[in-house]
Amino acid sequence: SSFKTVNVLKGQVTPGTSGIWLRKSLVVFQFTATIILITCILVTQVQLRFIRDKDLGFNKENLLILNVNGSPEVKSGYQAFKNDLLSNPTITGFATSNDMITGGLRNTLATMEDVAGKRINGTIFTNGIDADYIETYGMKLLAGRNFISDSKADSLSLIVNEATTRNYGYKNPSDAIGAELTIGNQKGQIIGVVSDFHFNSLHQKIEPICMFLWRGGFSRIAVRFDENIKAG
Repeated sequence: SSFKTVNVLKGQVTPGTSGIWLRKSLVVFQFTATIILITCILVTQVQLRFIRDKDLGFNKENLLILNVNGSPEVKSGYQAFKNDLLSNPTITGFATSNDMITGGLRNTLATMEDVAGKRINGTIFTNGIDADYIETYGMKLLAGRNFISDSKADSLSLIVNEATTRNYGYKNPSDAIGAELTIGNQKGQIIGVVSDFHFNSLHQKIEPICMFLWRGGFSRIAVRFDENIKAG
């Protein structure tokens, strides 16, 4: 039925059923949207706290990574640049690598001796590094030793993570020292084992990785600053 004109002008129209339903729907929608927004904020805060507090297996604080993409100009002036930076007391570490530690490592086929001495085929991530890399990144060496800079003896030496030793049946990291590991056609020997560190998504299981002494060009420079430096 139609409303009386006088009642409309006086604002005395009684809302119909559709109007009441619409208002209730808007209230429900606003309430639901608020709950979703609060939930998203809480989830984001939890994720940020997880990333901030998660032990990555290396020290990410006060670490600057320079992407040089194997530039020959950078390589030729590298030693002078390194010496100049290390002469500054605020610089406590300097290292080079072939790939980025997070999200830039490559996976390849590998064959390794398991705990029983049997050769097992599998896959492994790799990264070419220099002798200062382990210390500069604050990785923990669990067994064996680090690379020796400019050592010809270490040209076939390898350092792996705990995940590698576990995958091949070694209960103790020290038991894997001396084991043979072949990547492609290159045969090497494990001289050290570092604690597991994250190089993929934090939600992914840490996989085997092998590091070797890289003597060619490099793509990344890592510079560590003194952790006691206060921002001015």
